[in-house]
Amino acid sequence: MAPPSATSTVSAAPFPVDAFAAISQDPVSDSSAAEFQAALEGLVVSDGFGEGGGMSATVMTADGTWSGTVGEADDTRDLRVDDQFAVASITKSVSQPR
Repeated sequence: MAPPSATSTVSAAPFPVDAFAAISQDPVSDSSAAEFQAALEGLVVSDGFGEGGGMSATVMTADGTWSGTVGEADDTRDLRVDDQFAVASITKSVSQPR
């Protein structure tokens, strides 16, 4: 009989890929888009961005997809959804669906 290994293997829970299969690439409704944009703008106010800075967000659901921005890029122009950002921690950008 072989001696036990010094390392152990831990199996992670399977990633819930089925939840992502239902995501629609169609745009969300105009009312949902307005709610998402208002929420994004509310975050800037609550976080005290002050002058300069901004953020981009995307929401992907079975009901549609939305992307929006708020703020400025380098204090020179409004942000666009295709602008690139330096990323310090990618782990928060994808969360497990519920």
